[in-house]
Amino acid sequence: MSAPDIRHTALANGMKLLTRRNGANPTVSIQLSIACAGSVSDPDGKVGLASFARSLLTKGTAKRGAAEVAEAIDSLGLELGFSTGRHTLAMSARVLAENLRPALELIREIVAESAPTPDEYERMRERIVTGLKRRLDDPAAVATDELMEMIYGAAHPYGRTARHKLDCIADISLEEIAGWHAAMLVPGAAVAVLVGDFDADGIDKLVADALGSWAGGGKFVLEPPEPVAQPSGTTRKFIGMPEKTQSDVALGYPCIARLDPAYHALQVGNTVLGRLSLGGRVGQRVRDREGMAYYAYTAFDAGVGAGPFMFRAGVSPDNVDRAVELALEEMGKAAAEGITAEEMEDAVLYLSGGMARQVETNGGMASTLLNQEIFGLGDDYYLRFESILRDLTLEQVNAALAAHLHPEDYCLAIAGPE
Repeated sequence: MSAPDIRHTALANGMKLLTRRNGANPTVSIQLSIACAGSVSDPDGKVGLASFARSLLTKGTAKRGAAEVAEAIDSLGLELGFSTGRHTLAMSARVLAENLRPALELIREIVAESAPTPDEYERMRERIVTGLKRRLDDPAAVATDELMEMIYGAAHPYGRTARHKLDCIADISLEEIAGWHAAMLVPGAAVAVLVGDFDADGIDKLVADALGSWAGGGKFVLEPPEPVAQPSGTTRKFIGMPEKTQSDVALGYPCIARLDPAYHALQVGNTVLGRLSLGGRVGQRVRDREGMAYYAYTAFDAGVGAGPFMFRAGVSPDNVDRAVELALEEMGKAAAEGITAEEMEDAVLYLSGGMARQVETNGGMASTLLNQEIFGLGDDYYLRFESILRDLTLEQVNAALAAHLHPEDYCLAIAGPE
């Protein structure tokens, strides 16, 4: 099965470019990912540097102030956003096809010539501090952050939390942010994907002309961090938030990376366990049948490194222990007995339908192609996705659940009132 009309180009400045024409929509979606520019790049004592630097990208360039950048974005009808993940800095944009060239030139200026003023730096620092304090007042966020630190440790890049960022932000200078921009935002470490209404034969030249002056070298390489050991037994931590009325529960342990051979089998199994119909078996048991939770689900975060498996729930403080007990019972049952063929079919339909819906839009297709490129899945992965799931056997899915569900060895964080 071949992927239609996906072109790969290496620009002279080292950037990788993927393009796919779709003339049915008069817009172009642009996705950009820059390797090693995520939170894993934060030095010790400077936790939050990457996200702080990212937040200032649209707050001034060498040629324009923040207001002029905002005006230029609006004048092009450009939708533009930046985000920071663990391993990458990501940009997502959409613009009318007729404005593609000037939009790309503006994006290059923002990324390659970022120059926020001291006033913009200080305003953004205050906004970030406010946002971090709000996060530290949210039981769901507090429980999740605490669990990540329990699993990975504060020294591990996956274990750095909002509290660590708040401790460090005052020590991150504007000069350090400028240095981060210059060192990390380089074209050789970037992959760009364009999907939309453009001339397929001329798009490579258009992009090269618009972005070609972006220089700095680099290489797109994503290195997983050091793995951490599975918990042995249980570790429980309570974070008191007496002014709250709800408790939030986060239970988990390190799981698998995206390229683990068990990924698709575990994806199907966890869909049954914690996602289908408002939280799968776990949600139906804890939330619907027992009435113990406002929400309840399970998820695993498989990325460059082995992200966590989690059970998450929001419950009345009196129901915390019972909700955890019920979730562990369902995890144990799934690990010991597996799921049924009927449940597997429902999960495959749900997951394959989600992929089909995602690639219907230019933005969804661009995001999918970028993810495929980052993980080396092949251009036709989205076309093969349903068949990959259908080629799985029930025995493989149940073996993945047995191997990766640990109802006796986990960390548990609870945030809320006594």
